[in-house]
Amino acid sequence: MPVNKLAPPSKNEMYRINQAREMEGLDMQQRHMYQLYRSKPQLAQTPIVFQKPYEKMATDAQGRVAQLESWPIGEEGGAIPRPAGLPMGRGGIQMGMLRAPTSVNDALGDFASHIGNNPNEPAFDPKLASIYSKFSQSLDPKFLKTRYEDAVVNRGETRPFEVFSTASDIPALFRGYTFNQWPDEFNNKVFSPKQKSIMDEARTHLGMR
Repeated sequence: MPVNKLAPPSKNEMYRINQAREMEGLDMQQRHMYQLYRSKPQLAQTPIVFQKPYEKMATDAQGRVAQLESWPIGEEGGAIPRPAGLPMGRGGIQMGMLRAPTSVNDALGDFASHIGNNPNEPAFDPKLASIYSKFSQSLDPKFLKTRYEDAVVNRGETRPFEVFSTASDIPALFRGYTFNQWPDEFNNKVFSPKQKSIMDEARTHLGMR
């Protein structure tokens, strides 16, 4: 298994993942994708599970099933419980059982926006956290508020603004440009050159350019 240089050795040893257990029951395509995920240093020690046939993936406000879901430390879930293979004491990533698996960069994006910037995580990356914080602080509160109001009216969002913004919207904005999840036309309209330079710094740090 690749050594995750982003976490102290003692924590790496403490939270070493049993790959044989994690790959149990996966088909050949899923095993191949699992190995690709594990090839990224940032994902090498992050718990990753594929959806089991009897498990449900999280859905958005419109009822669409997620292809990829991040589970923060301590989040048990509600109607859709936390997957059994993700330890409660640390964040992890759940993949849907789809014929077209989520890309490695998409998985890395969820790590960067939900796990690597959390100081309680074994794989906490201080440099990434600093970049993410700069990006968050660069966003206009009025812009975020407008996006929240749109989500409430058009996508059935029910969470308070602060929860929606911190848990979903800012991470999505960060991933949209940094991990090429959104079209250039949208990114050019939404982000300033300064904000792009911040996210370009994240790209360089994460080995994407």
